[in-house]
Amino acid sequence: PIVEGTRELVIPNSDFKEIKEQWPVGGWCIPDGNMETKTVAALTELYQRIPKPAEIAMAMNITLGEYDFVFSRIKQNQISSVWSDPTSLQGRNIILVNNELSPAGTPFLHIMGGKSTLLKSPDFEIKAGKPHFLSLWMRSKITNVTPSLFFWFDIGLEDISVGYNGLPDTNGEWKQVGIYFRAPADVSKAHFTVHFPAASNEYADIADIRIRTVTDKEFSEVYSIERGKMPVYEVQRTQEHGKYLASTIAKLEGKMGLPGKPFLIWGVGSSWTNYLDDLEPVRQTIIQNFPNSPDIIYRKRCGSGCPYDFARGWVHTDVLAEQPDLIISYTNGSKEGLEAMLKDIRQHSTADIIIPSLHFFQNEKLTNENINEPIYDEIRQICEKYNAQFVDNRRELALWLTKNNRHVEDLLSDFVHQSELGRQLICENIAKHFCENSNPAYDPTLLEKRVNLAKALKNKDKSLIFSEGWKTEGENLVSNKQGTSIKFKFEGNRVDVIGLKAGEGGIVNVFVDGVLANEIPAFYISYVKPAITNISHMGEYPRSSKGNADTGPHSISIDKNIIPQLWTIRMIDNEGNYELKGSLTGLDGVGNRNQAFQSNSGQINIDPALWRNPKANVKDDYWTFEVSRCTSPSVDFKATTGKHEVFTAPLAQNLSNDSHTVEIVNNGSGEISINSFYVFTPMIKE
Repeated sequence: PIVEGTRELVIPNSDFKEIKEQWPVGGWCIPDGNMETKTVAALTELYQRIPKPAEIAMAMNITLGEYDFVFSRIKQNQISSVWSDPTSLQGRNIILVNNELSPAGTPFLHIMGGKSTLLKSPDFEIKAGKPHFLSLWMRSKITNVTPSLFFWFDIGLEDISVGYNGLPDTNGEWKQVGIYFRAPADVSKAHFTVHFPAASNEYADIADIRIRTVTDKEFSEVYSIERGKMPVYEVQRTQEHGKYLASTIAKLEGKMGLPGKPFLIWGVGSSWTNYLDDLEPVRQTIIQNFPNSPDIIYRKRCGSGCPYDFARGWVHTDVLAEQPDLIISYTNGSKEGLEAMLKDIRQHSTADIIIPSLHFFQNEKLTNENINEPIYDEIRQICEKYNAQFVDNRRELALWLTKNNRHVEDLLSDFVHQSELGRQLICENIAKHFCENSNPAYDPTLLEKRVNLAKALKNKDKSLIFSEGWKTEGENLVSNKQGTSIKFKFEGNRVDVIGLKAGEGGIVNVFVDGVLANEIPAFYISYVKPAITNISHMGEYPRSSKGNADTGPHSISIDKNIIPQLWTIRMIDNEGNYELKGSLTGLDGVGNRNQAFQSNSGQINIDPALWRNPKANVKDDYWTFEVSRCTSPSVDFKATTGKHEVFTAPLAQNLSNDSHTVEIVNNGSGEISINSFYVFTPMIKE
């Protein structure tokens, strides 16, 4: 049912009337191996060489991850059949049944078991970061093999995330089946594939597939039920729990932070970080312990086996560009790499940091020496040096395994990766640190501070200079006069404004350190994005380096004469030489992956220490990144809805962590109602 606070979303052609011979938008299809064969033949003729898997996926308009999934299953079973007739499905593994109706009063798809039986749904709308409920009527007769339903998020050539669900045996009776899931952040579309490698006399009928959004309360109730099916796990809190998360706790309690801003968490690291999935146990702990917390957004940047040494490159680019509230890295690496990453975070942001110790791998014994490896005490010391929260995950898991007479393999899905239970317990070890500590390691108000301007004017705060023309209305200062200004001196690397938009709102011009804000040399660097057609995975086989992100430059740095633009690094041979081109600057130099590089214009530096698995990259591999300005020369106080609304806007970010002035000046186009400045001061100066 559609409950209060939710709404139904649309699955196109949910009556199954369109079955197509391609990967459609809006229809259903039954993928088959011959399509790949035809595509490979066409591309070979076009390129005069064997095409890369990514090129095949692009030609078929599917994600590379999905290409791997679908055609690996077809090839594994050595099945080669034709694509389904779009007008008649009779005689195939999937039949549209019109002469018998489902309990919903609609036709249904009859899916017969078979090694290559695959079905793809049309694309449908989802809400980014929100919980959803997918329901369908199902009638099945299954003996051994459960049909697998895989969600594919972010339609396009680069898949972001895949979610797995098993469909049940209903013993030949129609039953309604429901699947709850949370969509990844920033994803607006999804589809699913059903894989049914069962015996030919087994089947699954599906009908009336629907999807709706879900309230947080409903999702939490379902989460609680599912959690109740797992073993009990209790972590004894110590004086260390939450000690280095003072800012996080203050924001979740509503004591600090920008009004209306979600709480942003970034995960960065290896596949172990990726296997933490969407951090749902952490999210649920926050919802339970801090019922009035802001919305939680979780994003991640992960690569196969990526250690601290290279993950720090991602932190330096798009992670810090988003100025998260919390950064989690669940991986390994050198102590030097960890320290460099933590130092970078502490120099350029006010984000809290969580670093857990790793779980046990297959064949590891729970001996005292193995549980208490010295490296983790050394990691703890580095974390304490930079006020990062160390999670003693390894020892806590060992305690639970020993107490419950369980084996290391009970927490693994393969040799090294977490199982569902392992992921749950690791996330709960992390979640236990989201608590108030009676003796926090630092004062969060020294990192982020809100300066109310009405109070500052009344108290004659010497850090602010007010021109004539301001009047106090409640907690805000209001001006309608051109030239009315406020100058603010602060310590830090970022300052935001909090104000009130109105239908008659005007515009302020913004000056930083005496010049218009867009003249200040403050920039952010985007993710150094590998092309989907790159050869990667350490050169062992062709694969998308977007999915594994395990080769190539993980970061660049900027230097002087910066012109905001899009940049491309392209390999020009197989010996490691590359060229750098800017969309505005043009060709800006040639370098080698093993040598330090500075572009001819002086804008871009590339450090070979942050080029992962350099020998894997070959001619025509390429990466793109963008350098963009992170200051605002003006701020608009006009409400688009016509209603009064509180808003926040960054004035300048990624400045040097030092003394600065910011000045706003009414340009005379309307009313300015301003409440406060919000200042960010990282712990460490460069």
